Amino acid sequence: IPTLAEHWITLLKSIPEHDLAHLGLISSLLYRFKTKEPTLYEQVK
Repeated sequence: IPTLAEHWITLLKSIPEHDLAHLGLISSLLYRFKTKEPTLYEQVK
């Protein structure tokens, strides 16, 4: 099973550069969501 970091790296390689800023925003929001509501995050994931 790939780690979350490896998953993001794979995504980054497959996404055009103009989307990287958007992905960074999603990533930071997901991280905040995960740290605030770990149980809910696990359910959504």
